[in-house]
Amino acid sequence: MYNYREQMEADVKNYLEENIGFIDYENLDELKEKLQDNLWTEDNVNGNTSGSYTFNRAETNENVIDNLDLLKDACEEFDCKNEFADKFFNGEWEWMDVTIRCYLLSEIIETVVEEMKI
Repeated sequence: MYNYREQMEADVKNYLEENIGFIDYENLDELKEKLQDNLWTEDNVNGNTSGSYTFNRAETNENVIDNLDLLKDACEEFDCKNEFADKFFNGEWEWMDVTIRCYLLSEIIETVVEEMKI
């Protein structure tokens, strides 16, 4: 079963290591806010800019099907339940995958920053 949280944590850690100079931030809240802004459009974390994280429809289909509970929560949070039905019947798995990743982004940033004890 695909674990979105685990994969996203690894992606956020990788982004931090490659792109963030911690000395540039006065406190953790400032860092988290900057990460939220930057990662919202970072394809390597959520695929939001291009519309796909995996660029593999079959893989994305499996990821989403394994995590329908997260998709339901994301659609409720983003008020996109009506749009979801059309996306589902059209097989737009990448849209569903990106929706889940965007939904989890703030939680994952919080978790990673806390774990790193920056």
